[in-house]
Amino acid sequence: MRILHVLGSLQQSSGGPLRAVLDLSARSFEYNLHSEIVGVGPLNVSDNPFPTAFIHSLPSSPPRSYGYCGLLRPWLCERLRDFDGVVIHGMWQYPGWAAAQECLRAEKPYVCFPHGNLEPWSFFGQGWYKAAKKAVYWQWREAKIFQRASHIFFTSQREMDLMGGRTRDADSLRAWCAERLSDYKVPETMDLTAQPLPRNANGKVMKKLLREAWVAAQ
Repeated sequence: MRILHVLGSLQQSSGGPLRAVLDLSARSFEYNLHSEIVGVGPLNVSDNPFPTAFIHSLPSSPPRSYGYCGLLRPWLCERLRDFDGVVIHGMWQYPGWAAAQECLRAEKPYVCFPHGNLEPWSFFGQGWYKAAKKAVYWQWREAKIFQRASHIFFTSQREMDLMGGRTRDADSLRAWCAERLSDYKVPETMDLTAQPLPRNANGKVMKKLLREAWVAAQ
């Protein structure tokens, strides 16, 4: 079996799952699983255990913070036929969207590996600005990537439960908020849903409809 791993960055200094992907790919050969890696930017990692012949580095383009690469989709269009499946690592960046779109076009199965990006801290623990950006991007693109994936690899039971929208995880979310917020700021109730928020033609959340739906459910 031949697997392609898609990464937003090949720089160890940028964090992310690069090290895990390299180590797992190196070990996969003994199980007759051939892996290759494609990512944005030059490879920069210490003690790389994986053959560089199977690591494909593509140049980044502005906006670089988004991991954009104009050559990625043409590369995927040309090379996807060489693989049996694709693993999209991480979230919130262009390579994930590009890989998902090309896999759908080529009818190639792909899985998502968020690497903890669905944990509450990833959403709410880095300030309101990043939380707002992620909420918008989730509605715009990320939710579609996950909905069309063949499978999703989770790093914890909590992350899997939150992705499934299970109401029993409202307690864990409330407890997480209570550790970081004043008492009066902690939500008394939480409704978790996988459905997109209602928006008007300008993309703004229609809060009136949310309030009406909440009142009707009481």
